[in-house]
Amino acid sequence: MLPPIPTFALSHVVIARVESSNSKRIELWHSEEIFGKGVTLLKTISSLAPLILRITLGAIFLMHGITAFEKIGNMAQLFAKIGVPYASYTAPALAVLEIVGGACLILGIGTRIFALLLAAVMGVAIFKVKFSQGFQNYQFELLLLVSLFSLVLSGGGALALTRRRERRGVPKQDFPRRAQVQ
Repeated sequence: MLPPIPTFALSHVVIARVESSNSKRIELWHSEEIFGKGVTLLKTISSLAPLILRITLGAIFLMHGITAFEKIGNMAQLFAKIGVPYASYTAPALAVLEIVGGACLILGIGTRIFALLLAAVMGVAIFKVKFSQGFQNYQFELLLLVSLFSLVLSGGGALALTRRRERRGVPKQDFPRRAQVQ
């Protein structure tokens, strides 16, 4: 019998074409049976990608939020100049979001929620401030936006505190169901 030829992989299962001298058939194999332990190692390494992205983005937003608090007056003036409503309240709220969101990204707490909120901030920054200045002036913000969307889709990855809590068996909190009216 010839060794299996992988034709399609889905998570841990590989659909492989197996040929013998008198027949051809398709079988389901566990990926480690065909590819060895390298698949498990690759999955472990690939879970580090969101971790690296999460810590990097968290540090960027944490440091930017701290700097924004130090220059809150300038930030409020800029917001008023570009037409952001309630600029004196929006500027500190945005700085708090960047600090809290950055810290939570680093720790892996609510990664998808904070990544989505910070992505919204980056979208507004691009289209309200930077877009009219040309592509050269919003490349970094666009990179942050796409990276944040990547975290929204992938989640926190390895060593995320939210993930550790779920793994220990702490159930997710469900919303209370409405009472049935008869």
